[in-house]
Amino acid sequence: MHILSLNYEFPPLGGGGGYVTKAINERLAKKGFKVDLVTTHYSGLKYEEVLNGARIFRVKSIRKKQATCETPEMLSFVLSAIPFVLDLTKKNKYDVIHCHFAIPTGIVAYTVSKLRGLNYVVTAHGSDVPGHNPHRFTLEHKFTKPLLNMIMKRAKTVVTPSQNLRDSIHRKICADLPIKIIPNGIESDMFSLEKQRNNWILMSGRLLELKGFQYVLAALKDTPLFDWEIHLAGDGPYREKLEALAKEVNTKIVFHGWLPKGSEELKDLYEHSKIFILPSVVENAPISLLEAMNAELAVITTKKTGCQEIAGDSALLVDPHDVDGIKDAILKLAGDENLIKNYGEKARKHSIERFSWNSIVDNYLNVYKEACKI
Repeated sequence: MHILSLNYEFPPLGGGGGYVTKAINERLAKKGFKVDLVTTHYSGLKYEEVLNGARIFRVKSIRKKQATCETPEMLSFVLSAIPFVLDLTKKNKYDVIHCHFAIPTGIVAYTVSKLRGLNYVVTAHGSDVPGHNPHRFTLEHKFTKPLLNMIMKRAKTVVTPSQNLRDSIHRKICADLPIKIIPNGIESDMFSLEKQRNNWILMSGRLLELKGFQYVLAALKDTPLFDWEIHLAGDGPYREKLEALAKEVNTKIVFHGWLPKGSEELKDLYEHSKIFILPSVVENAPISLLEAMNAELAVITTKKTGCQEIAGDSALLVDPHDVDGIKDAILKLAGDENLIKNYGEKARKHSIERFSWNSIVDNYLNVYKEACKI
């Protein structure tokens, strides 16, 4: 089987959706399948290369930042990718297209499918669904529902990593659309568990308002933890606001900026921290949460989001926006080393049992086979 993968974000660009694509493609290649990926070019990257058996093509765009991509930059990817992929599908016999993100990448998949007759599968990752990020793409999503309907209904299968996101699609786009849930995965041996743990609280992700990091800073404003440090790995449009809020907190706070997943700097933070907090207001299936669980950190995260779906009872759960709840959870863990250890072990066990990449890739292979009628 020859699979054409499409994603406008791919490491080192973007967030979790790109790393999901990378993990799937590399495992498919390892199983002996041919995999080509078309993604966005960025300064310093090669236009074409082979990474762990998967062939990568990067098309021109006007993207300026690794962490985030604005609408005009997405459009530039679409305009470059459509003719490139049409040419690629003329030169190669692909069995199926796997499109990550219904918008903008789905526009490419839909166009190529119409002109070349190729079937495609869509995985929605969150930002492509109206309302998932209430502070970004609000204007754009006022006009995208007909386009999303068209793209998703033509797809042979629509996949989401969580029930939470599937429910959002049914509410916002199409109530009767069949959707298959295939979770994101995690490597079981990503982190060393032998490192000395410090009194560090780690938060990791794009610095967006919906991630809720501001509520952690608010929780610590009048309750300083003098023998603890907060480490925040990530970048994004909300960083300036968070840095301003951090000046009002007496606990030491370190902003590390954008650290690529898999980098030694980010790995060290996971291996040396004790507590991980992801207080998202809305969330799909965050890779950072899976990483924290696998690294055996005690986790604090939010109810009624994809975070609860992932963590289950292996984390301390608080309501979104709940500053007092976050404060109580932090104080509960910070004062009890045995509780930190117990929650960390529970989280790691849960991540290994539920989120194996091998079974996830097998599920995708079944979806591909159905799509190309093998």
